[in-house]
Amino acid sequence: MYRQMLRRLCREQVAFDIDFSGARVAADTATTRRIAHTLRGLAGTIGALQVQMAAAALEHACLRNEPDNELDALQAQVTAELDTVLAGLAPLDLEPELAPALPALDGPTLQAGLARLRELLDDNGGAALKLAARLSREARGSPAEALLSTIAAAAEDYDFEQALRTLQEVESAV
Repeated sequence: MYRQMLRRLCREQVAFDIDFSGARVAADTATTRRIAHTLRGLAGTIGALQVQMAAAALEHACLRNEPDNELDALQAQVTAELDTVLAGLAPLDLEPELAPALPALDGPTLQAGLARLRELLDDNGGAALKLAARLSREARGSPAEALLSTIAAAAEDYDFEQALRTLQEVESAV
């Protein structure tokens, strides 16, 4: 799960400076706060404390509507800290490990997996991430493949409510 969070940070925050600047140019204060808040949370999750602290300061400055020169300085600090972390992660192989080929899911196995997935999603459990990803891989080529991939993506984003809604669609289809 930690590797997934590292991949997510690299994938989603590589354009932080551009995204944040764009929101500032558009005078979209809600988006600037959200961008800083999201980075703060991701950085804290992976233990990038310098990035987390810098992003928190930027988020608070956005909330207080600090002047542009203050936001510029804080944005530069966040970008520098984030660039250091991203540069450190760049040489790592963060791609998902390839699993051996899995047999196709049969009806009873799929139903049992879906029942267990529902329990894990109801608990907002991180274990739901692994099971959703496994079921998605095992369903390749089946009618449930697209919906299970949607569930896995929602679970990876910790959007358990969306994952549960999509799970209901899968359950009614099988």
